[in-house]
Amino acid sequence: MKPRIFCPKSILPRLIVFALALFSIAPEEKAAVLEEEPEIRRTEYLKKSDFIKIESPKYISPHGDEQIRKINEVFQQYQKDLETGRRLRNMSESQKARTAPPSSLFYRYEVKKDPDNYLDTFNGLYARFQQQQGTLATINRISTPSALKPGREIILPIEQGLYIPLKPESSIDFLLHKEYFSLITPETKKINIDGTEFYFLADRNFSGTDIAFFRDDSMMLPLSKKILTSPFGYRTSPISGKWKFHAGIDLAAPEGSDVFACKSGIVTTVGYNSTYGNYIIILHNEKKTSLYAHLSKTLVKKGDRVTTGQVIGLVGTTGASTGPHLHFEVRENGNPTDPGRLIPNI
Repeated sequence: MKPRIFCPKSILPRLIVFALALFSIAPEEKAAVLEEEPEIRRTEYLKKSDFIKIESPKYISPHGDEQIRKINEVFQQYQKDLETGRRLRNMSESQKARTAPPSSLFYRYEVKKDPDNYLDTFNGLYARFQQQQGTLATINRISTPSALKPGREIILPIEQGLYIPLKPESSIDFLLHKEYFSLITPETKKINIDGTEFYFLADRNFSGTDIAFFRDDSMMLPLSKKILTSPFGYRTSPISGKWKFHAGIDLAAPEGSDVFACKSGIVTTVGYNSTYGNYIIILHNEKKTSLYAHLSKTLVKKGDRVTTGQVIGLVGTTGASTGPHLHFEVRENGNPTDPGRLIPNI
């Protein structure tokens, strides 16, 4: 006589549903169902508009105008909070418990028009507000120093470190993800500012490589020797014979000639299609991309970090091409831009 298994009727339907669901899942997914997910540190939700605004970071004599002196008191409080933040980083837990924390962890400031072209530039601001370069750049999603324009409101955190966005967009975002993502754990602090989420890595700053990459704002010709055979704009297509828009420029060069990255960035695409042949797309700062087509050979892969002037491929005539040349495009926010407007001597 077989032993009977006791199973209440109220539980039996649930067990059947669970068993069917479990066996319909792929083996590699079953572990994820059965294992408990690691606890993720709770996200702080913040609004930039709630941060205290600094109107003027200039020194004002205590004997000056009463109204101006009152405005400047906010900057003085910011400096005190910054110093408190520095001292707390070097204290033991027992010392921290006996020390009053900063009155605010975030401030904001609107970048002014700067006739001297120094004080409200990126260099001037990180020096005046005593911010680390990496801190000021990452929390404000500043992809290159020249991207900081008058009228933009920036965040000034008291806690210094790197604010790594969960969803990278610019080339510096992708670089930091690749360099620092291994340091992120379930205990890593997460903050959400107006819908943008960041991991916060305390006391981290740009490395020498990061700084060089961040400050590289130049663009160069992708070929050392070339002949411009087709400019940017409308033209009669040499393939179809139809009048159509040419989204880039064509540069004739001997097959096998080196093709250079026109600017530092992250390789987002290495592929082939019937129009471009072998082609490469590089993401630069401020959602700017460059495209290199009809290559005989590609020398980089998706995800590679490249620097200005690095050889990324060789001139060819693959795809819809009438002879060895480089089809070169620059796009800003997805819109074709005349490379001659950005690169001299084309």
